[in-house]
Amino acid sequence: MSLAYSVCAVDGPNGERFRFYHPARNEALRRSFVEMAQRPMRPVAPVRLLELEDVVLEDSPTGLCLYDAQGRRIDESCVARHAEDLTPQLWRAREQIDARPVQAEIAEPVVYHGVFFRHWGHFLLESMSRAWAQADARLAELPSVFSWSLAEGDLGPSYRDFLREAGLSLATPAGEPRKLALKRCFLPTASFAMAAYADPAHLAAPHRVARSLLRSEARDERPVYLSRVNLKPHSDSRPTLRNEAELEQALVARGVRVLRMDTLSLAEQVEAINAHSVFIGPWGSALHNTLFSLRGPEISTYVLIGRFMPTTFMAIDSVVGNSAHYLVTLLRAQDFDATRQVVIDVEATLGYLRVNGVI
Repeated sequence: MSLAYSVCAVDGPNGERFRFYHPARNEALRRSFVEMAQRPMRPVAPVRLLELEDVVLEDSPTGLCLYDAQGRRIDESCVARHAEDLTPQLWRAREQIDARPVQAEIAEPVVYHGVFFRHWGHFLLESMSRAWAQADARLAELPSVFSWSLAEGDLGPSYRDFLREAGLSLATPAGEPRKLALKRCFLPTASFAMAAYADPAHLAAPHRVARSLLRSEARDERPVYLSRVNLKPHSDSRPTLRNEAELEQALVARGVRVLRMDTLSLAEQVEAINAHSVFIGPWGSALHNTLFSLRGPEISTYVLIGRFMPTTFMAIDSVVGNSAHYLVTLLRAQDFDATRQVVIDVEATLGYLRVNGVI
C-alpha cells in the first residue's frame, strides 16, 4: 500500500522546526507547506487589556460577544476565524442588537473571556485565549464571564479543574446563557486565532495549570501514541480512521506507550505531557495538550494528517517550541464517499519513525 514519500524541512520565522513527510509526486502540497511554515504566525498587534463600561453580553447563537450601550458589536470580543488569506471572519456575531431589555445586571467589575466551547481543543485554544490576563494584579480576584450558548449544562471535570487551577472563578452559573448588562468589564484581546496566529502569551494559563497540578518531575523515555480508537466521531462528520488499531499494535510491539487522553483526569494528562518527550498521533485535540509542557523546546511531535494544511497545529508549535513532524499518511479509503473513513499508511508511518530514531 505504501507510496513513495519525500521529506521537506523548513525553519519558520520564530525559530519553528517543521518537517513535512509527503507523497513524493505532490509538489503542490509541498509548496503549500513551505509557504505556510514561513508565515509569521503572530498577531499583528500584541495582546492588550481593554477596560469597558456599560456593555451588554448578548449570549445567543448569533451574538456570542459583547455590545456597547447602543447595541453595536465590540469586535475585539468576538471569536475570529480566518480565511486562507488571513482575512478575519467574526464568528456568530451580528453587528447590531437591541441592548435592552436584559435578564440581569452585574455591577461589580468582571472579566469577559469569550465563548465557552465544550470541545477540548476549542476550549484550550479559543475559550482560554484571554486567560493570559489573569496574571494582571487588577484581574486576579475578579470573576469571569463567558458566553455559554454553545455549552449549556454541567461541565466535565477537566474543564472545571482547568478553570480552578488557572484562577478563573465564574460570575454566572456554568452553562447558563443569559443576556447581561455589565457595568464595568475588562476585555483581554485573544492570544490565539484558529488557522491564523498564536501569541506566546497563550502559554500563560496552561503553564499555570501545569505548575499547579504537576506532582512529579519523573521522565519516561518511551514515545507516546495518542490514540483515537473508540473515540466518539466528531459532530462535523470529520473522517474516521479505519485501521488505527493496526498501527497501535505495531507501535506497542516497538516499545511505544499508548494513551487515550479523554480517559485521563486533567492532572494525569499534565503528568503524561511533562514525563514524555515524543508524541505521535493522528491530528486531533489530544495533541493540543502539548500546551501543558513546561519544556516545550525539548519535545517532538509526529502528527498524522491528510492532504491539508495543519495551520492551527503549526501555530501551536510556534509558541510551544517543539520540533514538529507532519506525516501525510492518512489516505482516503476506496469507499470514502460512503464511509467517510481514511486509512493509515502504516508501513510509511513506521518507516519515518524508524528513520528518525523514534522506534
